[in-house]
Amino acid sequence: MPAPTPDEVRLCVVRMLNLGYDIPTIMAIVDRSETTVKLIKKQWEAAGTYRRPETYGIVGRPRILGPGDVWYMADRLAQSPDLFLGDLQEELSITGVDVSIPTIQRALNRFGFTFKQLDKRAMEQCEEDRVEFRHSMQAFRPSQLVFADESSINRKGMYRSRGYAICGQRAYKRAWHVRGKRYSILPAMSIKGMLTALIVKGSFNAPLFLEFIDLCLAHMNPFPADNSVLVIDNCQIHNGNEVQAKCDARGVVLMYLPSYSPDFNPIELAFSKIKGDLRREGEETRGTLSRVDEDSEQAIEAMLMRHIFAVTEDDARGWFEHAGYTEVDG
Repeated sequence: MPAPTPDEVRLCVVRMLNLGYDIPTIMAIVDRSETTVKLIKKQWEAAGTYRRPETYGIVGRPRILGPGDVWYMADRLAQSPDLFLGDLQEELSITGVDVSIPTIQRALNRFGFTFKQLDKRAMEQCEEDRVEFRHSMQAFRPSQLVFADESSINRKGMYRSRGYAICGQRAYKRAWHVRGKRYSILPAMSIKGMLTALIVKGSFNAPLFLEFIDLCLAHMNPFPADNSVLVIDNCQIHNGNEVQAKCDARGVVLMYLPSYSPDFNPIELAFSKIKGDLRREGEETRGTLSRVDEDSEQAIEAMLMRHIFAVTEDDARGWFEHAGYTEVDG
């Protein structure tokens, strides 16, 4: 007797059926027989669950929300993933289906929906520019690319946003609400890790950015060698003629990201790691950022540099791949 089909595979079958895949295609993808796929389809249509009967159970009182209701909610959430469950409740009520919010929550959980952080994409993005940029970047190897961008650090942002507490009680912590001194970091990252970085108190301006460009280009090579294509966003201080002139003099290709497209810059993921590691050190980080003695600036810069250069080659390669910059065989 063959092993039972895992619930994860059964869920994939249901989702593909809902997306309109035909049974032969589903069979090829999940490597299951036609009989198995049809049985999963029949169970979903009859009982509204994809789980194996022996592990979940489909006997007893019929569910209030049938497969059609669940598919409707799935379609609505595909259109508007930030809908409140109360909105779904009202829409179902209009069709004559009166259910509680917990019932809706359980039905969505059975279908595989979870409540997660919303990835907000800027409405100002120009899809044509993004497609053109992607096409242009195919001319380069990932090993040629160097990405740079700014990010800010302050004392107030060095706390975790979540904490533990007994159920029914608030999790609270006394924390600094005054940001204190603000520092800006501007690193340059290749597929092998960080090349260099500049740290300033306050924010970057055009002269400071040009100083960084000189520092960065010293670690880069003329095109088409590795580390020969500098990719930055198109904010105002990055757009001066001097930036292009310095890159041309070094033989480095300068590429600008399309507007509102941080997802094309893998260094954004590096900032998440750097800030996460700073928060992990908690009191030590906040204590260093709060120092006012004569050695404070040196101590803060050393701390930030240590975390910037803690980024490994494996980290960088993973972030490059996540942003779509992968090696092409042949």
